[in-house]
Amino acid sequence: MNQIITIDNLTKVENNKRQDQLEHNNLFDTSFYASKIFVEPVPLFSITKNGQQDLENYFGLYNLNNESLLQTRPISKTYKIVQHHLIFNDNANSIDKAFPNAKVKVVDRFFEHGLKAHREITFLDEQFSKVIEGESVQAKIDIFNSLDMSWPFQYFSGAYRSACQNTCVFGGQKAFHIRKKHTSNLDTKALTNIGSVNLQTFINQFELMDRMQKTKIDKISLGNTLKNTLCFKKNNRMNDNVDSIDNYNKGLYDQIFSNFESIYQNEMGSTLWAFYNALTHWSSHETKTRKNASWHNTKLDRESRVRQVINSKYWNQLLNNEEVVFSV
Repeated sequence: MNQIITIDNLTKVENNKRQDQLEHNNLFDTSFYASKIFVEPVPLFSITKNGQQDLENYFGLYNLNNESLLQTRPISKTYKIVQHHLIFNDNANSIDKAFPNAKVKVVDRFFEHGLKAHREITFLDEQFSKVIEGESVQAKIDIFNSLDMSWPFQYFSGAYRSACQNTCVFGGQKAFHIRKKHTSNLDTKALTNIGSVNLQTFINQFELMDRMQKTKIDKISLGNTLKNTLCFKKNNRMNDNVDSIDNYNKGLYDQIFSNFESIYQNEMGSTLWAFYNALTHWSSHETKTRKNASWHNTKLDRESRVRQVINSKYWNQLLNNEEVVFSV
């Protein structure tokens, strides 16, 4: 089975009996995946006339659940394996924090003996009539993952009928979409958290989010907004890597600008919404903290600083398509 099944053509049966699909209502139930597949890398080698030769830059996949070697391509040693159920557990925690006691329908699917997975979450109490004229659609989240290099990690949220692997949604509007390769810096926990927060914004402040999605920004004004707010020396508790001439934290500036250019601009265009996502990426992406500082407290501090940016006059200038200048 190699096609994506959307919610529109699902058989509406409780406790679906198909081996590759399960419909239920519990975000925290990831047993459909955990009970079937948990992989670990195993070495590969080739037997030639000269004897055994190790494939040093590749590994195979061994399923610990049924103690079998999976029949898949050799996996590059630079590939980061992220188990399906761990992604969905993290996402359940993020959703529960953003939407306590949400009434949901969850459809879990796996493909090719569990090498690929798709979790589809529909928020049954969140209806939108503004994304499609004359119709109502429900808020949704779709997550795609693979263990064998065949799919990148993808996360969709918004109000739409269905999502597909080519980054499109049908019958609605995306609030958030990210597509990432399984490299060493892939942080699915941070990305699922950002996706849930963005869906919360989409639901609670749809008009503002829609306006940010449609607001184009230039990089000079974006950079000056950072220099005037988050990266301004007076408001920055970090004393290292501060540009003494321009009076801003260049290290933090480069980090957020890089997030904007390399991740969110590609998915969302040069928009204020992409800039907003670059900021929330920084605030929710766990990093090493100062000695004796907990990540929880650091995260709260970063979230507060991001709110200050969004409530600033410079953000309002971006929202109104006005030029932002650097106030030394």
